[in-house]
Amino acid sequence: MHRWLTRWRASLRIARRDALRHRGRTLLVVAMIALPVFGATFVATTIRSSSPTVATTLQQTLGDDAQALVTVDSCGFVIQQVPTGGRTCLSDQPVEEVGEADIAALVPTGAELVPRREFAVDLSTDDVRISDEVLAAADAERVPGLLSLTSGDVPSAPGEVVLAQRLVDRLRIEVGDAFTIGSGETDTPATLVGITRNGDSSGLAAEGTLPEEGALSRSWYVLGPDAVTWPDVLALNEIGVGAVSRAVLLDPPPRSEVPYYAAFGADSRPGSTIGLVAAVAGIGLLEVVLLVGPAFAVGAKSSTRQLALVAAAGGRPADLRRIVLSAGLVAGLGAAAVGIVLGLLGGAIIYLVQSRGDYPPPNLALPTWELAAIAGVAVGLGLAAAWLPARAASRADVVAALAGRRSEATPRRRVPWIGGGLAVVGLGLAIVGATRATMPMLVAGVLVLEVGLILAAGGIIALLGRLAPRLGAPARIAVRDADRQRGRTAPAVAAVLAAVAAATAGMVYTTSEARAQDASWAPLAVDGTGYLTTYGFTVPGEDAQDLFDEALAAVRAERPELAATPVLGLIPDDPAGFVELWADPDPATVCPDELTEDERVDDERCSSWSVQSGYGWGAQHLVDDGTMVAASGLPGAAEAAQALADGQVLVNDPDLIWPDGLVHLTLVPPRDEAGNEAADPLELTAPAHVVDWQHWTYGLLLSPEVAEQLDPTSLAARVAPVGALLTTQGGLTQADVDEMSRSLADAGSSVDLLVEGLQKSQDTVGISLIVAGAALVIALAATGLSVGLAAAESRPDLATLAAIGASPGLRRKVAGAQAGVIAVIGAVVGVGTGLALGYVLSLWQRTAGNWGALWEFTVPWPAVALLAVGLPALAIGGAMLLTRARLPMVRRIAQ
Repeated sequence: MHRWLTRWRASLRIARRDALRHRGRTLLVVAMIALPVFGATFVATTIRSSSPTVATTLQQTLGDDAQALVTVDSCGFVIQQVPTGGRTCLSDQPVEEVGEADIAALVPTGAELVPRREFAVDLSTDDVRISDEVLAAADAERVPGLLSLTSGDVPSAPGEVVLAQRLVDRLRIEVGDAFTIGSGETDTPATLVGITRNGDSSGLAAEGTLPEEGALSRSWYVLGPDAVTWPDVLALNEIGVGAVSRAVLLDPPPRSEVPYYAAFGADSRPGSTIGLVAAVAGIGLLEVVLLVGPAFAVGAKSSTRQLALVAAAGGRPADLRRIVLSAGLVAGLGAAAVGIVLGLLGGAIIYLVQSRGDYPPPNLALPTWELAAIAGVAVGLGLAAAWLPARAASRADVVAALAGRRSEATPRRRVPWIGGGLAVVGLGLAIVGATRATMPMLVAGVLVLEVGLILAAGGIIALLGRLAPRLGAPARIAVRDADRQRGRTAPAVAAVLAAVAAATAGMVYTTSEARAQDASWAPLAVDGTGYLTTYGFTVPGEDAQDLFDEALAAVRAERPELAATPVLGLIPDDPAGFVELWADPDPATVCPDELTEDERVDDERCSSWSVQSGYGWGAQHLVDDGTMVAASGLPGAAEAAQALADGQVLVNDPDLIWPDGLVHLTLVPPRDEAGNEAADPLELTAPAHVVDWQHWTYGLLLSPEVAEQLDPTSLAARVAPVGALLTTQGGLTQADVDEMSRSLADAGSSVDLLVEGLQKSQDTVGISLIVAGAALVIALAATGLSVGLAAAESRPDLATLAAIGASPGLRRKVAGAQAGVIAVIGAVVGVGTGLALGYVLSLWQRTAGNWGALWEFTVPWPAVALLAVGLPALAIGGAMLLTRARLPMVRRIAQ
């Protein structure tokens, strides 16, 4: 053991001195390995900080000394998870009313219970209204430490409220200002007495501020010297009460004593997600090994004479291997230290930035055991990258090395064939996995394909070597050198190939996804058109007109130049009701039930459903005489408006037109109080006009004549406004929306203003350029490393050529040709492989991604061309510019 440690200590000393002697190469290797270490540490820090620690949970939930917070659930029995306090309600248990006395009987004797309630509220001032916030109410003075105030005081009297900073900013008020809290039908005047930091909580009102009957939940703080133990929590669960206990959080029970885990097991992520993440991580780590490997090969080559002296002095092949591996170990340790420090620093910076936002992370939590695992991966990467150069160094010809001659290993011919076979098998697996929507097979196919191409890189270089006699002198020297030194060139080609393939596939996937998202978006009108929606599912039909008039008056007062076109809908009188009306498809176009799954795939009548998104009006069916459709400005709007004016209906599915040329409608009258059908369904026909607008509103749009045939009064429904189209020259902007939203704040929560074309869309050009730029950096780094090694090895040859009359620029041309061999092979094969992978991913999305026919294989040709053409150009130009033209004459020993 002592001898083994001594050998490693000597090897590490040599590796450390060599690293300090060649600082540029060392920094490059450390940076390559530190990059994934930095990313992993940063992600681990961010994930840790996104979840509250036990200390944070205790402070935010229980304050300084509360023993527990117990909450009545809406069922008679719950199963509680530890330590988060998350609960699962068992709905088959009877629901019983639980009161304060029931809870007092199950908590420690003498404990004091302080009520806490939560309310759904609207906060408003004279100018602003904020809807759908949850505000808690409790006696904060009896639960010290519950609020972390940034200014002001704790609320102590009814009407006093503390709010989060984000709500204070939106309300534009300060401590001491008055505002109004709306809960249900009650508006309560309130005063802001304090401000808390932003977080999940909206704030806290003093007890008695809001009416008890409007509470969303009933909770109590448990105060006293005695802890609420895990048996106490289980007893509370049995009556439908959940509890967050200080004692349980600080000392959680074993999993065997938690019924939640016995009933539901541990949470787990889908295997497909784990496999996909593992595949991406594996390819990324393999890329790092391929990039760093040539750097260690450069070091081993430059230390050939030193290693030969060690061998001549009695060193065994294992000692030579250990010396080169020590370089990887030193680089891995250095990269681990640098990457972890930068990752922790980056996570802390992100936390500080996000803590200033509206929803900051709960705390800054640094990873613990994850750091050891990340450091182990960094060391493993260094050792893996140094393994092949270490094996080559241990097998070097000692006599040739001491004499200054170069000995070259004979490449194994079967390796490229194995790689080609693996690439074919991997591509087949990926295609089958994509067409059958089997994620594990798809992931395995992609991995096998990548590994196969890496192994086949040497064979691709050998094929190119057959063209050497037909090339000029610089290119011929470069191609023959690459073929002869495949151990140095193949890893660089593989690294470039993998980087370009991954980048191309990523750009194809991103562009195709953005195209599918655009295709799934169904507009109601042309871009810039405003949608003033005034109807919600909580608005009775008889109130819709008044709400519309109030909202439209507010808009016209703010922007009188806007053209407003009312939008009418068929609205039930009961907000909870709905109109059962649909258009029956032509029976000849319906997918038969007796078809098998394979037959359904080939039958056009059985087309799969695809996702669709867009703005809506709230009402199930619109009624229009052509005015609204004409104002929409969509292609073909004039013909569609005329059809509605003629009494037809609009549909966007040709299969709804029967052979008689009409649409067959089915209407189910409202059910009675017992839920039974009050009358038989009504069937009627109507002429129809087909549009190619994909929005579901145009799936069936009624004309007034057809709506009259339905007799809306007998349906307990009426035709009433649900909103208006707002149009102006040049269209509405986000600034217009912000200005008018203040005027609409008092109209109610059902009123909203949206603008077509302002929805967020993915910046595919920017993403593609970033991906392409990252691939260029990786590929140029790999090319530069290989060219540097080639330059060191070919210096005697080039010096000899210069001695017999070769021009000084020949070395620049040779260096450019050497870079071109690597970059051209990597770019061409990488782009082709990336396109194939992108096509496979497109097949998978069409099969299993719920996009269906909306997903199209879309190639961002400008970015792909940047990789295919720009990479070789940059590599060749950079190699020629950075290479010295003149070399001193060196001693050349015949081989």
